[in-house]
Amino acid sequence: MHIAAIQDSPAFLNRSATLDIVQNRIIEAGE
Repeated sequence: MHIAAIQDSPAFLNRSATLDIVQNRIIEAGE
């Protein structure tokens, strides 16, 4: 799921990247 960033601030982008990594790890753990 990719959401267009409303904010271009590094903190916002880093938070989005971290959430993507966490979601990927959860998916991998569930398989």
